[in-house]
Amino acid sequence: MSKRPASIWNDPGYFYNRKRLGRIFAVSSGLLLLGLAWIVWVDFDRDWKEVQRKQMKWEAKKLALEGALLEARVSERRAELDSAREKALKELEAEEGGLDERDTESH
Repeated sequence: MSKRPASIWNDPGYFYNRKRLGRIFAVSSGLLLLGLAWIVWVDFDRDWKEVQRKQMKWEAKKLALEGALLEARVSERRAELDSAREKALKELEAEEGGLDERDTESH
């Protein structure tokens, strides 16, 4: 009869039990993965981050209000400049009308 080959897990050529070593590696890898997930969560869930989120929302509201205020000021100034332009155009037309009358009178 032929002798059966030794199992890969219980090969007498190794100084350690490979099956046990595989289990130790699996357990240590799982613990390392859990530790990594815990570290990421702790870093994500810091107390100051909630304060920072609130401050960013407050800052966005503040900037929106400031933008609306500036837009209102620009609209007001634009209306003033438009009315001044209209007034200047009317004065210019009146002066040009006066010049036309003078030109026709002199000829």
